Amino acid sequence: MKKALKIIGIALGVVIILFIVAAVILSLTFNPNRYKGEITRLVKAQTGRTLTIDGKISLSFFPWIGADIGSVSLSNAPGFGSSPFAQVSKLGVKVKLLPLLRKKVEVDEIIVDGLKLNLVKDRAGRGNWQGLTGQGKPAPAAAAKPAASPIAGLLVSGVSVQNSELMWNDEQSGKRYTVRNLDFQTGQISPGRMTDVTLGFDLSSGSPPLHTRVTLKARLAVDPGRQTLESPAASLEAAGMKIKLTDLKGTRIFDAPSFSGNLDIPAFDARALMARLGIRYEPSDKRALTKVAFRGPFNVSTTAVQLRNFRLGVDDSTLNGSFALADFAHPAYRFNLNLDQIDLDRYLPRPSAPAPKRNGPPPAAARPAVVLPLAGLRALDINGILKVHKLTATNIRSSDISASILAKNGLIVLNPLQAKLYGGTYKGTFRMDARGRIPYFSMDENLQGVQVGPLLKDMQTFSHFTGTGNLAFKLNAHGLTAGQITSNLNGNGSFSLRNGKIVGVDFVRIINQTRAIAQQMRGKPVAAQTSNSDTTAFSSLTGTVRVVNGIAHNNDLVLDSPALAATGGGSANLVAQNLDYTLRVTLDRDNPSKRLTVPVTIRGPFSGLKYDVDWSDIAKRQAEKALKNELQKQLNQGLRRLLP
Repeated sequence: MKKALKIIGIALGVVIILFIVAAVILSLTFNPNRYKGEITRLVKAQTGRTLTIDGKISLSFFPWIGADIGSVSLSNAPGFGSSPFAQVSKLGVKVKLLPLLRKKVEVDEIIVDGLKLNLVKDRAGRGNWQGLTGQGKPAPAAAAKPAASPIAGLLVSGVSVQNSELMWNDEQSGKRYTVRNLDFQTGQISPGRMTDVTLGFDLSSGSPPLHTRVTLKARLAVDPGRQTLESPAASLEAAGMKIKLTDLKGTRIFDAPSFSGNLDIPAFDARALMARLGIRYEPSDKRALTKVAFRGPFNVSTTAVQLRNFRLGVDDSTLNGSFALADFAHPAYRFNLNLDQIDLDRYLPRPSAPAPKRNGPPPAAARPAVVLPLAGLRALDINGILKVHKLTATNIRSSDISASILAKNGLIVLNPLQAKLYGGTYKGTFRMDARGRIPYFSMDENLQGVQVGPLLKDMQTFSHFTGTGNLAFKLNAHGLTAGQITSNLNGNGSFSLRNGKIVGVDFVRIINQTRAIAQQMRGKPVAAQTSNSDTTAFSSLTGTVRVVNGIAHNNDLVLDSPALAATGGGSANLVAQNLDYTLRVTLDRDNPSKRLTVPVTIRGPFSGLKYDVDWSDIAKRQAEKALKNELQKQLNQGLRRLLP
């Protein structure tokens, strides 16, 4: 769009200049209407286009030299159809005679009425405006010394462009823009002097679909010689959005534009704007992105943008700090940002309705895995700090988050990472190396004093534990997809919970309930009946974990409770989300005569674990104990016979 506007501006300027040149030349003749053919031949020779003057030419000589021309058109470039490239219903320009003797140019109001400009870029990238400015002709040799300007001063009473239309059609990209009912007015124009400018037009486009009125009001001063621009105040309104600029300053505005000033965007409905642009977005919260505002100073050029001490409001959140983007061709991001609060889940797409259940096996074709974009990761150039006071993401709540982010040439490091969550603290480091063919990951995570129950509940995952916990993990992995990364996960960790509960199972109750059933089943394993309301309280639960290729192994779990003690071991398949674990539960551990150790197997998916009490193992061990006692008894009897 920016390039299109630049081309429109250049083409519009060239067309107006051509028409003005034609008007000035005609004003120097006594009977201008007799010279229409001569002017047409001159334009044809210079541009290859046909200038058609259908309207009458009226001249003035004193005190103004000027001309009013009606119904003028300029033909299109070869290969772009028969429609005119440009046409105008009325064109008027007058220059005051006497100031010319003092090398001063005083121009009366320039009037352009009914201009229609048709800009087209074909599929080969060729534009129908090319050739109007003498492109392809050799440049004149540079003079040894710049000649003095023949003009001592320039003053234009104003410019008025009314009832005009501009069409832009890019056949390469398929984008089309139409500007109708264009009105452009200025006050008195002189280099370096302030003037009022107003612009209004109806903008329509097909992709993205847009229909809106655009209005611009500004007070500005332009000095072409110094290539400067100043505007104490300017405002732009379009599509329900208003932009205010104050203290705007521009330098090198023709060869290397650079602007600075203050930007103020009052609160607007971004969702409504997206709808007008044809962008479909339905977040979980229907009020998301309905109130967006921005305020702060800026510096922008053709290669970079910088925001200092800005304030961005999005609904109930406020972001402030500094941000810089250098080198648009190879973006480098630098920032130091502070966010007061945000609930990211509000902005996630609204969950779709579950698909109806089907009979028979699922479809054979699975959804393709998302592959990490290595080229994009290697292009990242980031150095910044982000702090968030309150954050909700994937239903997990945390506060006082701080993250230092560094990314360069495919190496991405987040260190340090720290936050407060669920009554405890988190500290960690994340490292991703995408410089090779396969990206490698490493992470060092440490949680201290975290309330595990609320955390697991909000995570909506393996929520079978409560208590205050310490967890530490050092893991590494490699892969291009989530499945590959999980299956190549390796490392180790440890956990320690105190004063908590195992939710969904009461080991004392299920052992007592299955004891009688086991006698009837003759030692076969008995499925335990559990309830979500069942719990097993413990004073401590500790263990270590070793992760090998996506499978977590634990063989040293120790559970201590007033009612029981337990040890355990097994594995959890993190790829398949399955658990295969055996817990050896000891009841009445302080009473040797009643002490009983029962193996409980825990198997199945994380979302639906099954508990089985293996009474066959108990029967086997009891038989072994009885046999041992009998052998000991017989040995004792034999020894008594041998002894005198």
